[in-house]
Amino acid sequence: MTSERLYELLGDLREERVQSVRQAEVPRRRRRRWWAAAAACLCAAVLLALLAPPLSPAGVTTASGLLTVTAYASTSEETVVMEEGIDLPADYRWSLAMSSRPGVPLELTAPGHPDAAFEIAADGGALLLWEEGRILPQTPPFTAANGTTIYWTSLIETEEGTPAAYSGSTAHIQVVVREEGHIIGYAVIQIYREDAEWAVYRARLLRSVFFPKVDGAYQDISASYVAGAIQEVKAQAGGE
Repeated sequence: MTSERLYELLGDLREERVQSVRQAEVPRRRRRRWWAAAAACLCAAVLLALLAPPLSPAGVTTASGLLTVTAYASTSEETVVMEEGIDLPADYRWSLAMSSRPGVPLELTAPGHPDAAFEIAADGGALLLWEEGRILPQTPPFTAANGTTIYWTSLIETEEGTPAAYSGSTAHIQVVVREEGHIIGYAVIQIYREDAEWAVYRARLLRSVFFPKVDGAYQDISASYVAGAIQEVKAQAGGE
C-alpha cells in the first residue's frame, strides 16, 4: 500500500469518526435541554405551592347568608344590616371625640345557628364589649356568643400601659364562626378612617362566607385554610 493510499484511508476514518461523534452529541444535547426544562417546571410548581394559601383536604362548598353584621347609627338607634362591599350611610360613623358609644358598634348574629360561637380578632385598634354600663377590653382572639355586639375603638394601650391613639388608617376585624367544634364560616370587616383630622371611622363588610353542610355532614374546613382566605381578602382590600 502506497503512502498516498494510507493517507486517504486515515482521512476517511477521521471523517467517519467525526460524523459519528456529532450524531451522538445531538441526542445528548436534546436530553440536556429536556432535563433543564423539566427542572425549571418542577421549580416553578414548588414555588407556586409554597406561595399559594393552604387548602382544606377536600373541595370546599361555600354559600352566603350565615353571618349577619348589624351596624348602628351614631346619632340614633337606627340600624342597618351590612352588605359586602357597600359603604354605610354617612350617619353610621364613629369618633372617640364625638360619639357616646365606646367604639364602632357591630352586632354579630348567625340566624339559624343558635349555638354558633364567634372567634374574633383585629389587626389594629382595640376590641371592647359593653355590658351593663361596663366597658370590657378584650384580648384577641376572644370568643363571643351568637348575638354579641362588639365595639372597635381607636384608643389603644401601649406596651408601657399608657393610652394612645391608633395611627393606622385602616384595621380589619376577622370573625371565624364555629359550631360543634367545626368551622362553618368567616367574615372580614374593614374599619377605615374617613377624616384624619377628627379621626372619624366607618365600617365596611369585605367578605362573609358560609360553609354549609354537605350530605348532612360538616365540611372539613381547616383553620389554616380560613386564615389564608382571610389574609387574601385583606390583601385585595389594601390599606395599612
